[in-house]
Amino acid sequence: MLEIKYLTDEYESLASLILESFPDINTKENIIESLKNSPYLSLIAVKDNNVIGHIMIDIRNDIIKNKTAFYLNYVCVASSERNQGIGTLLLKKVEEIAKEKNVNSIEFTSNKRRLSAHSLYLKNDYLVKDTTYFYKEI
Repeated sequence: MLEIKYLTDEYESLASLILESFPDINTKENIIESLKNSPYLSLIAVKDNNVIGHIMIDIRNDIIKNKTAFYLNYVCVASSERNQGIGTLLLKKVEEIAKEKNVNSIEFTSNKRRLSAHSLYLKNDYLVKDTTYFYKEI
């Protein structure tokens, strides 16, 4: 049975999923520690006691525009579970929570190489916004 819920104590299983989906980001131990201390909301899809999907939600408030956005990070579904509607279920749950909290928009960036993820977003009526991403490592 598939369940969509907030992350509680499934850190080990979630860290494995994040490493599978984003292999160059960190070590499993660092991911677990970061998740345990995270101020963000994490939605997970759980099947047979394993985390098979994830979305991290950062709540951003623009005090000038008086608007609130959910900014999504680490959107992923286990490779063995893709194309079964799990990503769509996670996105729909995020949208439901956003409506409950009067959030104005849902935003995120996605690496240009993640074409299957882009298909998921477009299929769920997310629009591509032309933007330029700037970065400086300190």
